[in-house]
Amino acid sequence: MSFQQYRPSTSHYAIGILGLLVAAISIIIIIAFNYRVYYVNGFDYLMALKVVGPGLILAFVFLPKRMLVISKSSNGLMIHTEYLLAFFKIAFQKKPLPKIDYVCAFSQLQSDSDNEGNVNYSYIYDVNAWYGNKHIKLCSQYTPEEAMRVATKIAIYLECDLLNSTDQNNREWIEISYEPEDVQVL
Repeated sequence: MSFQQYRPSTSHYAIGILGLLVAAISIIIIIAFNYRVYYVNGFDYLMALKVVGPGLILAFVFLPKRMLVISKSSNGLMIHTEYLLAFFKIAFQKKPLPKIDYVCAFSQLQSDSDNEGNVNYSYIYDVNAWYGNKHIKLCSQYTPEEAMRVATKIAIYLECDLLNSTDQNNREWIEISYEPEDVQVL
């Protein structure tokens, strides 16, 4: 089972796309200079060489999807993180997943301030898997419905209990069925 751990904001996507465009334009300028295109001079070539690296770095930092993968193997459940960018995939080492007691979707208040001192408050909805007194943060979502949908899929896949705490004044345990046709591996 794999799912996106968080959804980047539109500003993150914009920065990544801007970096990708800068890198692409720089590469075109470098190629044009090497083929001696008359309107590309040495100054353009040097500037292109200087910005192609930062442009690619911005693209690779802000555009990849961060995916959390939970898989079943002969050793039990394993968990690892993957970064996906177009056709490229970088996967980190798999670790055994401990026996999960329950999955919880809950809300957290977050603040965002600008340079003029204005503070905006909003909620973000996290999904955690709890075992004993410890937890693993699985993902963050922007809406309670999306957080509960992901939490339900994870709870069915892990065959554990589900706690809906998206409304802090009304926490409730959700009854779910563990029928094999309900478990959908993405």
